[in-house]
Amino acid sequence: MLSSVQSFVAGSSVASTFVTLLYVGWGFAKAGRPKDFPYELAAFAVPVSYGLVNVLNVSVGGNTLVSAATSGVLLGLLLSLVGRFRYGLPEKFFGFTAGTSWTVHLVAPILYALIFALIVRSVNRLMGLP
Repeated sequence: MLSSVQSFVAGSSVASTFVTLLYVGWGFAKAGRPKDFPYELAAFAVPVSYGLVNVLNVSVGGNTLVSAATSGVLLGLLLSLVGRFRYGLPEKFFGFTAGTSWTVHLVAPILYALIFALIVRSVNRLMGLP
């Protein structure tokens, strides 16, 4: 139980989530405030999703390089699907066109695999997790 709480705290920490919140915040500032995208919800949902995925990473995969990267790929794919199909973020925030917005589903899993393998995994270790 304690390691699950620690895993959630490590995953939802500012250190773990700053890259995502930074680029979403940058896109939000650049594009203005879209009526259909609640940035306040993203500022809550991103850390919670990171925390939950990190609990799975540590409890199922043991925080290995492979489990962290796999967890990142899954979270990146999930967030890219929601961001693209629910909110149209690739077009609104990052200048993609309707014809190129599909590439976010390639970029996000790679980015999140790197975030989990390099940052989240390190935060886990700093917190004494395996």
